[in-house]
Amino acid sequence: MKGSALRNGSVELATLQDSTGKVTLEFAHPIYDTERQVVSADAYLKNISKDTLKMPLELRVLSLRSPIGEPTLVNPANGIVGAGAILDFSGAVDRGVLSPGERTRPKRVEFRLGNARWPPNARLAASEMSRLLQMNVRVFAEVEPAKDRSEKSNK
Repeated sequence: MKGSALRNGSVELATLQDSTGKVTLEFAHPIYDTERQVVSADAYLKNISKDTLKMPLELRVLSLRSPIGEPTLVNPANGIVGAGAILDFSGAVDRGVLSPGERTRPKRVEFRLGNARWPPNARLAASEMSRLLQMNVRVFAEVEPAKDRSEKSNK
């Protein structure tokens, strides 16, 4: 049986534009639950472009690794816990748009670390999230280029 290629890797993202270079992914308030072997943190997307990003605002995980365990997402929007997982940030955005310089409200994300080799009494700082969880991601949204907004305001 032959499959078909989907733009942006899934039906949910096919109509959206790749906005990866327009945002940064930031983490804050990480916590490691040793009993559940789960790292949870507040995730934010910050619009670093001059364009306005319109909803939906979706992050797709292309790969997920960790030097201390086997990470999987606990709360993806599409039920996929590894590569292909989607995190929907649309509910973390006011007015349906993420304007230049704005950042989303926090979205709590959880990663289970199977077979974790976590040092006893270890503390976790937000700055360590990129070392602990190495993710290759793409971000998708509808994009309103800056020039379109200025043209509209001149009419």
